[in-house]
Amino acid sequence: MRLLITLLLAGALAGIVHAADPAPMDAPAAVPPAPVWVGVRGPEGTGVYPDSKPPTTWNVKTGKNVRWVLPLNGWGQGQPVVGGDRVFIMLEADALHDFPRLQCLDIVTGAVLWEKEIDHLPVAEPDETKRAQLYKDVKLYIGSLALGTVFEKEFLDSKTIEQRKEVVKKWTELGYVPRWRSDSAKNIITPDRITDMKIFADAQLKLGLPDGPGTMKRLGPLGFSSDIYQTNCSFACIGRAYGAPIWSEKEKAVYVATAGGTSAKYDQDGKLLWMTWSFNPGKTNLWGSGTDSCARSPIISGDLFINTAANNLVAVDRATGKIRFKETLPSYANAESITAPAVMTVNGKDILLTAGPCAYLLPEGKPLKLDGWLICGMQALVKHDERDVVFFCGSGEHCTWPNKGFGIDTPPPAAVRYTLDGDTLHGKVIWSGVQAPEYTDRLKVGDNAPWLLYNDGKLYHRNGAILDALTGKIITGKLVNDKENQPSPDRSVPVTSHLLQLAGGNVYGWRESGTAQVYTADGKRVANNSFERPTLTKEQMPIWHGLSSGDAYGNTISYSCQFTFGKDCIVMRGLMHLYCFSEGAQLPPAPVPAVTAATKE
Repeated sequence: MRLLITLLLAGALAGIVHAADPAPMDAPAAVPPAPVWVGVRGPEGTGVYPDSKPPTTWNVKTGKNVRWVLPLNGWGQGQPVVGGDRVFIMLEADALHDFPRLQCLDIVTGAVLWEKEIDHLPVAEPDETKRAQLYKDVKLYIGSLALGTVFEKEFLDSKTIEQRKEVVKKWTELGYVPRWRSDSAKNIITPDRITDMKIFADAQLKLGLPDGPGTMKRLGPLGFSSDIYQTNCSFACIGRAYGAPIWSEKEKAVYVATAGGTSAKYDQDGKLLWMTWSFNPGKTNLWGSGTDSCARSPIISGDLFINTAANNLVAVDRATGKIRFKETLPSYANAESITAPAVMTVNGKDILLTAGPCAYLLPEGKPLKLDGWLICGMQALVKHDERDVVFFCGSGEHCTWPNKGFGIDTPPPAAVRYTLDGDTLHGKVIWSGVQAPEYTDRLKVGDNAPWLLYNDGKLYHRNGAILDALTGKIITGKLVNDKENQPSPDRSVPVTSHLLQLAGGNVYGWRESGTAQVYTADGKRVANNSFERPTLTKEQMPIWHGLSSGDAYGNTISYSCQFTFGKDCIVMRGLMHLYCFSEGAQLPPAPVPAVTAATKE
């Protein structure tokens, strides 16, 4: 009998040796093994929170079911993450902060427990003299995000060439040089491009139109090229926090990554355990707003922390912070994919799938050849109960999906099954596109489907239909295009900008217009919560005014519309606010705002 028990225990333990956070040895036998990987949208990226029981209704205006509302001392688009009794968020660099920050809050009160600046320069540049200059350059660049709007107004208000020359001279002496609004592909400021300011002023005056193709967008600092930043992206990248942090319950630690190549680990009290830096030069267009913000989130798998920001795959040892392997991911003319990494299991082996698409055998990081499926979606969603199947969404501008899925044999979304033969990973399409003949061609293929949700054999499509996961056939609902805040009765899935997640048996979605909808898992609408635009505080206004239009998207609700769940609550993130909703909570009714985003010029 003792031998039999020993064998059974050995077999059970063998099934979880590769888990990200193995269950304690004394855990009850009924507890399932820990997930293979953890990242944005929780364990294995499912967006399913089976142990959470959040409210389905709330009202910010009346305070019903509102636990707290926190005006953030910074902005950001990444998903908040709940760890025990805490909430972790990333804040971007802005007019008042030179580097991104990790912030930890009490989930009960919303109080900020601690905040840490993610300053990577000590590990990126060992030379103190060079590092001192970099600090000055970073501050100059970050300041230019806010001051650029001031310069542009002064310049365009000048009516003569002499006045414009004086404005250019003034700002050039402060360390700034103009960059063209439409010349994003050639806006590297190098000494040979710093030409006669009179020529620039002449050209600007002749245009005469504030929004013409050559007018000023913002200011760029002089001399920001350095030994460690030889890239078109320059300082625009190094401050970007992008996505979600990761909480490790076993370690009581939080992992973070930035678009500039920083990986770091903190304990629950904010103590830095390690930080490493690895940047991939020459990558462009990593501005960090909108849909980019969680799509490049890192993951942890086994003993590795994996980050693919800037198309630079870096796998770091979770215990030491040492780089175990790294690769440069390919980019394509169509667009640079912003797909977050995911881990599938094929023939009993864990395989890292990244943008490209590229695949690597874990944990050693051996590159694999790919055959049969060479299209990458904005999201690679692993079917967690059948881990050799991956769902890919649409949104071609972010995922190298040719022509956004039109006119090709495999329109998005698609389900692909993988097999492994030696060092070649074969992908076979199970189904692609969504058949909806009563609607337009655009809706037939269901191309605009970022952040698919899978649960219990069903695939939830943000355009309104629930699909059979292995056939792509519509089970219930229809693919529709809703008018603002007027959901179609044909829908079985919430209206959402990007994210669909499931908690307490219900599916949640959130739109930047302010609508937060809830449906049952079988497609019945539960609630349509309005979401008032938040009021900006006096302290937030300098940060708000410093955001470029591309980052702010003209509103104070995050374009990415990110949210997550605690055991009894939902945490939603606006661009500069954080909200916690729980059943039975009651805040005093919100006052009539005195200062709102409408005051932003």
